[in-house]
Amino acid sequence: LDPKYPEEIQSKFELYGNNPAFRGIKLVSAHGVDISDPRQDLIYSFADKKGWFFLCHASGDAAKWEKICNTYKNANFIVAHQGASDPNNPATVRLAELARKSTNLYLDCASSAMIPGALERLASIAGADHLTYGSDYPMFDFSYETGRIFFSSLNEEEKDLIFYGNARKLLKLK
Repeated sequence: LDPKYPEEIQSKFELYGNNPAFRGIKLVSAHGVDISDPRQDLIYSFADKKGWFFLCHASGDAAKWEKICNTYKNANFIVAHQGASDPNNPATVRLAELARKSTNLYLDCASSAMIPGALERLASIAGADHLTYGSDYPMFDFSYETGRIFFSSLNEEEKDLIFYGNARKLLKLK
């Protein structure tokens, strides 16, 4: 969905919105529309109405996400590629802290590079119950992305939440 073309968005909602196979929306940052831009409201409102999740390759700006999450409380938001973020960076810490206190904000662990201990630090701040697995496939092999979690020092319960427990909740699967 491209926020610059609301008529196309509406036609996609009409086509897919009532199909139970669809449970979420993914946007890429290539559209050049900031997450706080009012043109995003049409998409956020639809996700909120449906109780869908919204995955976005976008800003890690905690203040913007806090406003979005507080406005659209029935939608769940996943900020992609936070596994690539430096867990000591103040912006990353603020976003992870916001995820911990929010009921509808999650951080995706996909990354092309993760410094040692980054996943554990991210989980300690955000909570494993607010992290989701991301593969970045086909750019990276599944074994690379899964290995970072499998071989981390997280306990089995935390790993299970990241690999499938949180996704099961977001996808409303039993």
